[in-house]
Amino acid sequence: MQNSTSRKPQPTDITPQTKIKVLLDKFPQLEDVLLEISPTFAKLKNPLLRKTVAKVADLRQVAQIGNVSIGELINKLRQEAGIEGDFDVELRPYADEGAQISDAPHWVQ
Repeated sequence: MQNSTSRKPQPTDITPQTKIKVLLDKFPQLEDVLLEISPTFAKLKNPLLRKTVAKVADLRQVAQIGNVSIGELINKLRQEAGIEGDFDVELRPYADEGAQISDAPHWVQ
Protein backbone atom coordinates (compact mmCIF):
# COMPACT_ATOMS: atom_id res chain seq x y z
CA MET A 1 0.00 0.00 0.00
CA GLN A 2 1.40 3.37 -0.99
CA ASN A 3 1.59 6.14 1.57
CA SER A 4 -0.57 9.02 0.26
CA THR A 5 1.63 11.63 1.96
CA SER A 6 4.73 10.52 0.09
CA ARG A 7 3.66 12.20 -3.17
CA LYS A 8 3.04 15.88 -3.58
CA PRO A 9 0.36 16.97 -6.04
CA GLN A 10 1.71 18.05 -9.39
CA PRO A 11 0.89 21.55 -10.61
CA THR A 12 -1.48 22.00 -13.52
CA ASP A 13 -0.12 25.45 -14.29
CA ILE A 14 3.17 27.31 -14.50
CA THR A 15 3.29 30.28 -12.13
CA PRO A 16 5.97 32.43 -10.47
CA GLN A 17 5.79 30.09 -7.47
CA THR A 18 6.49 26.93 -9.50
CA LYS A 19 9.66 25.24 -8.26
CA ILE A 20 12.23 24.39 -10.94
CA LYS A 21 12.41 20.73 -9.90
CA VAL A 22 8.63 20.33 -10.14
CA LEU A 23 8.59 22.14 -13.49
CA LEU A 24 11.32 19.97 -15.02
CA ASP A 25 9.93 16.76 -13.54
CA LYS A 26 6.57 17.46 -15.15
CA PHE A 27 7.87 19.09 -18.36
CA PRO A 28 11.45 17.82 -18.99
CA GLN A 29 11.46 19.40 -22.47
CA LEU A 30 11.44 22.84 -20.82
CA GLU A 31 15.07 22.48 -19.76
CA ASP A 32 16.15 23.31 -23.32
CA VAL A 33 13.71 26.22 -23.42
CA LEU A 34 15.25 27.66 -20.25
CA LEU A 35 18.70 27.36 -21.81
CA GLU A 36 17.51 29.22 -24.91
CA ILE A 37 16.03 32.03 -22.82
CA SER A 38 19.21 32.73 -20.86
CA PRO A 39 22.70 31.17 -20.84
CA THR A 40 22.66 31.64 -17.05
CA PHE A 41 20.27 28.71 -16.81
CA ALA A 42 22.97 26.35 -18.14
CA LYS A 43 23.94 25.89 -14.50
CA LEU A 44 20.89 23.61 -14.22
CA LYS A 45 22.93 21.01 -16.12
CA ASN A 46 25.16 20.65 -13.04
CA PRO A 47 23.80 17.56 -11.20
CA LEU A 48 24.63 18.96 -7.75
CA LEU A 49 22.89 22.26 -8.41
CA ARG A 50 20.00 20.43 -10.02
CA LYS A 51 19.49 18.33 -6.88
CA THR A 52 19.79 21.23 -4.44
CA VAL A 53 18.89 24.58 -5.98
CA ALA A 54 16.12 23.27 -8.22
CA LYS A 55 14.22 22.02 -5.17
CA VAL A 56 14.02 25.47 -3.58
CA ALA A 57 14.26 27.94 -6.47
CA ASP A 58 11.03 29.10 -8.05
CA LEU A 59 10.45 30.79 -11.41
CA ARG A 60 10.34 34.23 -9.83
CA GLN A 61 13.90 33.75 -8.56
CA VAL A 62 15.04 32.22 -11.84
CA ALA A 63 13.69 35.19 -13.81
CA GLN A 64 15.54 37.57 -11.53
CA ILE A 65 18.81 35.64 -11.78
CA GLY A 66 18.51 35.33 -15.56
CA ASN A 67 17.56 39.01 -15.91
CA VAL A 68 14.36 38.00 -17.71
CA SER A 69 10.85 39.39 -17.30
CA ILE A 70 8.76 36.99 -15.21
CA GLY A 71 5.87 37.40 -17.64
CA GLU A 72 8.00 36.60 -20.69
CA LEU A 73 9.57 33.61 -18.93
CA ILE A 74 6.28 32.12 -17.79
CA ASN A 75 4.49 32.75 -21.09
CA LYS A 76 7.30 31.09 -23.07
CA LEU A 77 7.33 28.07 -20.73
CA ARG A 78 3.53 27.79 -20.80
CA GLN A 79 3.51 27.97 -24.59
CA GLU A 80 6.17 25.26 -24.92
CA ALA A 81 4.35 23.08 -22.36
CA GLY A 82 1.10 23.38 -24.29
CA ILE A 83 -0.72 25.32 -21.58
CA GLU A 84 -3.26 27.69 -23.07
CA GLY A 85 -3.58 31.32 -22.06
CA ASP A 86 -1.01 33.93 -21.17
CA PHE A 87 0.15 34.77 -17.69
CA ASP A 88 -0.93 38.39 -17.16
CA VAL A 89 1.60 40.27 -15.04
CA GLU A 90 -0.67 43.32 -15.08
CA LEU A 91 -3.26 41.39 -13.08
CA ARG A 92 -0.59 40.12 -10.67
CA PRO A 93 1.79 43.02 -10.03
CA TYR A 94 3.57 41.32 -7.13
CA ALA A 95 4.43 38.27 -9.21
CA ASP A 96 7.37 40.24 -10.54
CA GLU A 97 10.13 40.74 -7.99
CA GLY A 98 10.89 44.07 -9.62
CA ALA A 99 7.40 45.42 -8.98
CA GLN A 100 7.42 48.70 -7.12
CA ILE A 101 4.81 49.84 -4.62
CA SER A 102 3.69 52.40 -7.24
CA ASP A 103 2.79 49.45 -9.50
CA ALA A 104 0.24 48.21 -6.94
CA PRO A 105 -3.46 48.77 -7.52
CA HIS A 106 -4.78 52.10 -6.21
CA TRP A 107 -6.65 50.40 -3.37
CA VAL A 108 -3.39 49.04 -1.89
CA GLN A 109 -1.59 52.38 -1.75
